[in-house]
Amino acid sequence: MPSPRLRPEVIEGVDALKRPSRTIRLVSEIGYPLEIRRLIDNLRSACDEEKQEWQFEALIRLAVALVCRAHDIDLRVAVSLLEMGVDDLPGFVEALLSVVSGDCLVHPRASRKDEVDG
Repeated sequence: MPSPRLRPEVIEGVDALKRPSRTIRLVSEIGYPLEIRRLIDNLRSACDEEKQEWQFEALIRLAVALVCRAHDIDLRVAVSLLEMGVDDLPGFVEALLSVVSGDCLVHPRASRKDEVDG
């Protein structure tokens, strides 16, 4: 879901006559849209807090936004796909942050289903 992003960059310098000048150029980079980057930062901040409610809310907001963008579905459907309990939060946060940061875990924590089946 990261995609090419163009952002302006101002370069300060001097022209041939030694006058201050500014050049604006476009810089191309690969990344998430600003909306998603803010949600990622909110989740990281929430993880530094003790309150699981804040962590859960930040997680769900990010996950819903990612699912909606990736699958072109509406908010209601995305929320229903992501229903989970608070006990599932730590493993899901760890997996989600590893994916969006590009450090995807080779063997993420086992799911509750794997623990029951195993």
